Amino acid sequence: MSSLVQIITQLFGAQIVARTAQTLGLNPALAQTLATAAVPAVLNALASLATQPDGARRIAEQVQSQDNNILSALVGAVSGQNTQAFLLTGNGMLASLGIDPDILSNKLAHIAGAGPLQAHQILGLVTPAIFGTLAQQDPQIWLSGEGIASLFDRERSAISAALPPGIAAAPATQAVPPPESQIAPVDAPPSSEQMRYTPESAPPAPAPRGLPTWVKLLIPLAILSALMWYFKPAPTPAPPPAQSSAPTPAATQVATELAAFAQKANIVIGKTMAALAGINNGEQLAASAPNLNVLAGEFAAAAETFGKLPEVARRELAGPMQAILAGFREQIGRVRAMAGSEPVRPALDKIETAINGFKG
Repeated sequence: MSSLVQIITQLFGAQIVARTAQTLGLNPALAQTLATAAVPAVLNALASLATQPDGARRIAEQVQSQDNNILSALVGAVSGQNTQAFLLTGNGMLASLGIDPDILSNKLAHIAGAGPLQAHQILGLVTPAIFGTLAQQDPQIWLSGEGIASLFDRERSAISAALPPGIAAAPATQAVPPPESQIAPVDAPPSSEQMRYTPESAPPAPAPRGLPTWVKLLIPLAILSALMWYFKPAPTPAPPPAQSSAPTPAATQVATELAAFAQKANIVIGKTMAALAGINNGEQLAASAPNLNVLAGEFAAAAETFGKLPEVARRELAGPMQAILAGFREQIGRVRAMAGSEPVRPALDKIETAINGFKG
């Protein structure tokens, strides 16, 4: 199982950090140390805030206010586009919650042996990625302070384990555990065999309020694939800024479109899987027909958009997308076999056809 710390840290892999260091004029190894320390440090500060009477609600409101394209904006920021504005936005998020970014960056600087400005820059880059990832969790988690408090209560041990020495772990809370639909930490996408439907694994009626647990990883996984494709040209370690060539506008545009596609596809995939998983009897089957028809159209549109991406980008995303979609055929077969499924079969056929379109 992957914790929030692990998911967000994956977004700052070696090549991405190398490009970040190149843009900011930092030593790549130092930038990696700072990024690795900043992720649990920010999550720990949020976890501490979530224990305060009104803190969890303010975090929830901050997550709700996020731009849907904030993770896409990360692409431009690490490639030198509007970087300073992006960094200011990140530190402003913390300040608006009463978390002093200067105090936090000074601690990170001391831990990593970096200058305060260097730590401040990495902190400003990491923070939006954290809020962007939180915004892609099950909405039942971040629509209320209670959901946020429960999330951080469940993530507390993973955050504490990842904290660098010198930063105190957030206190424990008595948060009420969320329903099963709000499970965290996040599961990795299962294999086809793991996703195989059995009576024991069937979701109970009525339909679940939230998305299946594994769906929460879709955006970080797809965004990671998009970013890794974009950053492949970046040398490791990165050369000094004066010796490096900036990405072309065309490459930046494709990378941004690719990340945006990943976010939109995640929404469609999550809604469709939740709809299929929620059909467990004839009454739910009849009621789901109109919604499935709409979702089938959105699914087909997503597959069409995927087909228009550059070939190299499709190749990079095809594997993760097929892993993500592996469980759909099982759910479709289960629903199709139910008595009275005739009204939804055209939608199921359309979804299956669309699944075949997500190939390299």
